[in-house]
Amino acid sequence: MEERSTGLATQRNAFDTLQKVLLDAHRRGSIADDPFHGVVPPGYVPDQITILTKEEIHALEAVASDGLRVLIDLMSR
Repeated sequence: MEERSTGLATQRNAFDTLQKVLLDAHRRGSIADDPFHGVVPPGYVPDQITILTKEEIHALEAVASDGLRVLIDLMSR
């Protein structure tokens, strides 16, 4: 997945899904050994986000073009 530039969040979601399926098969006896023994899951640390205040949003709208103003309005509601 890394060779195809797949993002870490997508890698983590795929890993979690595969892990659930295989561990369930292990619990039910379909797979003898724990398939995830010693496997290191992909690391995913989400970026920190900043939520703008109403004043900051209004300041952006005041200097934005019409198209950007519509986008800001839609995203902030």
